[in-house]
Amino acid sequence: MFVTVSYESFTREAGARFGRYSRGNRGELGDAIEDHANEVAAWQRDPLTAPRLMEGLLETASNPMMLMGAWNTLSACGGKASGPDGLQYSDFDQPSLLWEYLRDISTEIRAGRFRRGKVRKVRVPKPGKQDHRVIHVANIGTRTVSRAVLETVQPILDPSFMPLSVGFRPRRNRLHGLAAADLLVREQGLTQWLVFDLKNAFDVVPRQRLMDLVAKRLSQSPICTLIAELIRGKGKRGIPQGSCISSLLLNLYVDHLFDRKWMQRSGCPCIRYADDFLVLCPFTTHSQQTFNEAITLLQVAGFHVKESYATAFCNLATGDTAEWLGFQVTLAPDGGLQFGLAEKSWWRLDERLSQCLAKQQSQEHATSISRGWLAAMAIAIDQTQLPPVVQRIESTAQQYGFDGLALEALALPTWHRAQETWQRARQEVQSWFSDPAITI
Repeated sequence: MFVTVSYESFTREAGARFGRYSRGNRGELGDAIEDHANEVAAWQRDPLTAPRLMEGLLETASNPMMLMGAWNTLSACGGKASGPDGLQYSDFDQPSLLWEYLRDISTEIRAGRFRRGKVRKVRVPKPGKQDHRVIHVANIGTRTVSRAVLETVQPILDPSFMPLSVGFRPRRNRLHGLAAADLLVREQGLTQWLVFDLKNAFDVVPRQRLMDLVAKRLSQSPICTLIAELIRGKGKRGIPQGSCISSLLLNLYVDHLFDRKWMQRSGCPCIRYADDFLVLCPFTTHSQQTFNEAITLLQVAGFHVKESYATAFCNLATGDTAEWLGFQVTLAPDGGLQFGLAEKSWWRLDERLSQCLAKQQSQEHATSISRGWLAAMAIAIDQTQLPPVVQRIESTAQQYGFDGLALEALALPTWHRAQETWQRARQEVQSWFSDPAITI
């Protein structure tokens, strides 16, 4: 059972170290991040040092310099929308104002007074569907704390996850998932696929059960109470989709209650991108039973699968096409996989450009979105197909008033870099399978 630990329950030594930061010694951002990385590396070499590391996690996350690093990341790359308090990153245009704001947050965390605050719920249409997903937009202070906590605990939690979990993880992405699927098809002939995802995965996670797991993995660290505050909500279930920390927590929960158990029970590998699953089976006759076993295991964890067996199953060997992670996947003549553009991927581009217009963002931002989409989908585009693809991207952008993207000159270099990234991902996945220390 998760034991609630007060924010202020630092050891005397940790409190003294924290005080050096909180009383105004700004130090260097690189020093704060590097110190934590060194402590985690030492713990990984010798877990007997864990108590010292775990006791200091709250101190690390609430260090104003760690908060500053989180702020810099979010203000550059995160959502610009204000939370319920109306504050935006641009409101802190003076370094002295920002530093005072972050030190106040640091002090609140240390004193046990930090509260997540209200969230603004935003309904975002799902591409190509009538349905919506609900994003919880918190105040920028809360978003900063969530990011600092993520950067503090992710280096500890993430390395223990299963290798074929590829979503929302450092040095892993959907290209690794696609490369792993390609390798399993080429080398093991696993062409009987079950493709399914979870219904409202973030909304149904039981928080107490999750926090019990967090507390166990972090040795009852005082930071657990701060994490519980960041995901607090009505009822007993749900973690806020859109929060920096939520994807890590979902991965932790599914890793513990599905990935590990699946590896022990089933001979069919599972590649997971957050709440999207691909199970690869050797024989059609085993696929129905395998699907039922996956459903049962996920139901025990509190999840519900959207698909039925009939909609989840496809046989690549007989010419079926699977739609997975935005791609249409078929069996290639050389025995590997061949990727095509799924219409859903175009819907996503349309959605992002629509949001770009709604937020009154610049032409340069629309160009960046378009180039990012092209890079992400490049493995499904032959070089000869670039001109019509670029034309369709520009036509889509023009619907939202973004004329003259000048994407044609950028398309070929973008495509070449994306192909190089794909080859690196394939090499990295190959190393996973060839490393005897890694269990796939």
